[in-house]
Amino acid sequence: MQIDPNTLKQYAQTLLTLQEHLPPFIFSPKGKMHDDVRKKITLLANRLFNDVLANYKNIYIKDIILCGSLASYMWNENSDIDIKIITSCNWNKFFLKDIDCAWTFAIRANNAWRAKTNMPKINGKNVDINFSFAIQNNTPGIYSVLKNKWIITPSPYQTQDIDIEKLCDATMQRIDTIQNKIDTLCTGSIQNLEQIQDLYYKVVNDQFSSFFEFLIFKLLKKFYNPKNILSFYKQATTSRLSIQSKISST
Repeated sequence: MQIDPNTLKQYAQTLLTLQEHLPPFIFSPKGKMHDDVRKKITLLANRLFNDVLANYKNIYIKDIILCGSLASYMWNENSDIDIKIITSCNWNKFFLKDIDCAWTFAIRANNAWRAKTNMPKINGKNVDINFSFAIQNNTPGIYSVLKNKWIITPSPYQTQDIDIEKLCDATMQRIDTIQNKIDTLCTGSIQNLEQIQDLYYKVVNDQFSSFFEFLIFKLLKKFYNPKNILSFYKQATTSRLSIQSKISST
């Protein structure tokens, strides 16, 4: 799987093109989330929590947030509604002892729900909803659905200083980092999407610490996601090649 640099650059240019206003189907002109959208998001988040984590009595919902493109001026008509259910727990009574374990647990909980549920929609928009144990303050905007206010207020000038060439180069380097880690440490052992996702998101979260990193993540999500990796991994192992060799030869 080769990523065409021109295609990557074209998408990056689209990503960096800002709208003049926040998405009107989510927010009022004054930047408040519409009541019907808040209610639908809250109901969906509670449904996910009850389906997956209700039996874990020491875990509770701390907040529900809207993040990603639709919480910024970077949205377009095809943008998903990105929702994070921020969970917390009594660490002394629960089995999660460190942050790596917490992230892995969150990913597994997300996968368990996706395995039995079609992609939900709100007002015709796909909803990408996930558990998280922390709010990542590097996204362009974060809106608290429960508190009905901005945690991070987006700027209409957020991307004006971003160097697109550096962004694309950094994205290709990140792909190499993820791929080398998977290929070097786990060749012959990864057999399912869940294992790929655990590794992939750990590498991403380890370096997801700035707005620039958020942009890299958006490009990775478009061009190089866990399903792509698993597909090529299976092809590579069938051919007794490393996935890196398989990608390089296509």
